[in-house]
Amino acid sequence: MRLGNNFLTLVTNLLYHAQVQDMETCYKMMRRDIALSLDLECRRFDVEAEITAKLLRAGHAIHELPIRYTARYENKKLSPADGLPALRALWKYRNWSVGKSKS
Repeated sequence: MRLGNNFLTLVTNLLYHAQVQDMETCYKMMRRDIALSLDLECRRFDVEAEITAKLLRAGHAIHELPIRYTARYENKKLSPADGLPALRALWKYRNWSVGKSKS
């Protein structure tokens, strides 16, 4: 999983000229108006990629703060196959802009 996460983060940084350290983090905080402006389409684990891509395309700064957690290996909902929709979402939203109709 870590290898896949690192790969998706690398792709994010290349496609969006960003310097994020962990694209797949599940902790994202933003103002409500910004969240609503993203017009989210994804409904599964690819929503992380969609949110990150759209925030970067809209010109919002992403500030990352370190957290501590204990990894859970039992009852994981993710599988390596979940990386493919995330990769597709990163590619799909590379030309997205705020206010643009669904792409």
